[in-house]
Amino acid sequence: VCRCSSNHIDGPLCSEIFGKWGFVDKSGTLVIPYRFAAVSDFSEGLAAFQFEGRYGFIDKTGAVVIAAKYRKQEGFSNGYARTDLGFIDKGGALKFPADWSDITSFSEN
Repeated sequence: VCRCSSNHIDGPLCSEIFGKWGFVDKSGTLVIPYRFAAVSDFSEGLAAFQFEGRYGFIDKTGAVVIAAKYRKQEGFSNGYARTDLGFIDKGGALKFPADWSDITSFSEN
């Protein structure tokens, strides 16, 4: 499963082969190897990935920035991502603990 949009604007593009997901550049060259069960578009420089049933975040080089430890996640917005534990920052620190069902996406407005 890939949560990639057709109106992609940030970073490499999601790509799938043989049931694994990775990323290609605009010319179609593989830039992040096919190794993930699922991925999302890049948002604020990070993309979510799924590994062994958990979600984490990688940067545009494919380096794991936030380990795969979340059961649920949404992409970053205004510096925070919604997870099953609450909102985390780009370093993975839990900034606003909350239950998934009690929160929606983060906005500074």
